[in-house]
Parts: sequence; C-alpha cells; structure tokens
Amino acid sequence: MTNNVSTLLQDNAGKLPKDWLDSTFSKYMDITYIGKPEQESYALEFNEKFIGNPSLRAFHGGIVATFIEAVAQFHLFKNKRQLSLHTPETVTIDYLRPALSTNLVAIPEVVRIGRSVSTIAVNVYQKEKIVAKGRVIFTD
Repeated sequence: MTNNVSTLLQDNAGKLPKDWLDSTFSKYMDITYIGKPEQESYALEFNEKFIGNPSLRAFHGGIVATFIEAVAQFHLFKNKRQLSLHTPETVTIDYLRPALSTNLVAIPEVVRIGRSVSTIAVNVYQKEKIVAKGRVIFTD
C-alpha cells in the first residue's frame, strides 16, 4: 500500500485507456486508473446508483466484486501484454467491512502469471482501511 491511499484519487488520475472495455459496462462503472511508478491503483467514485444498503449508504457487494474483477482483468491484461481478455475461472471475495459512501481504491498485485493460468490479488480500501480482498484466477 502507498503511504496515503486517500491522496491517490487526487494525484496522477486519468481515465482508463480507451481500448479497455470501451463499453456500456465501463461507462457505467467509470473506473479511474491511477498510474504511479511505485504502485498502480484504480479508483471507483461513490455514486448513488451503487448503493446496496440504503440505511448504511453502503456500496452493493456486487459492485465491489465487479470492481475487483475488472481491476484484476485490466492488471493482468497490462502485465501479460496480450491482445485478448482472459476468462475469470474463480473469483473469491472477502468482505471485511461495509464499503460506505466514499470512494474506493483498489490495489492489484500479481500472484502468478503462467502460460495458461494466472492469479491476481486485489485489495480495496476506503480512507486507508481495507474493506474487501479479492483473488481472481484466470485461464487463457
């Protein structure tokens, strides 16, 4: 993790490259790529349409899971430098606390990149506290 996760949204922010899932999905999620030399990360701004629990004003778990899977997919795509997207074989998400109504920051890490199977781990933070951990196993 970088020294201050909360500043990641303000420093070096830019939209994901146009060639990555230029679709209705990516427009709906509006994920922001934060490319820092020491650590890549991705941000998902809070939006009312992402609320799953109105009484807590918390993100829906499906939005958090989708964010984790999308970040893992893009991180693998960038690291493997292949022209095709990979198939997620297994997605495991651990929800550690409610993701309340502030922005999410995801930090991916390559666990293993192989010829046919690759694994990416993703930690999701809010204000320097981890809210979810994910591990995505991809096959080619």
